[in-house]
Amino acid sequence: MKGDFTMILIEMFRLENGQTMLAGKVEGEESGIVANRKCEILKDGVVLDSITIEGPAMVAGQRTQGMQVVSTLDQVSVERDVIEQGGCVLKPED
Repeated sequence: MKGDFTMILIEMFRLENGQTMLAGKVEGEESGIVANRKCEILKDGVVLDSITIEGPAMVAGQRTQGMQVVSTLDQVSVERDVIEQGGCVLKPED
């Protein structure tokens, strides 16, 4: 069984290869962040988008404890400024 987690989203950026990276602070089980897992992006309890994450992303630089980056190849309809305003989370659908 996959672990449950909530990622409090802090930042989003898109790469030239089409990947979207979502960064945030993880609450719960980081073991739940696995490839091909359907997740929802929510703000104030309202679903803004549904994506499939590719699992944890390896990024250069120092990682702060509890922080994680995930990637997706899905088109993310949520704009970066909405994420950076705060209040958005990423949670597994299942």
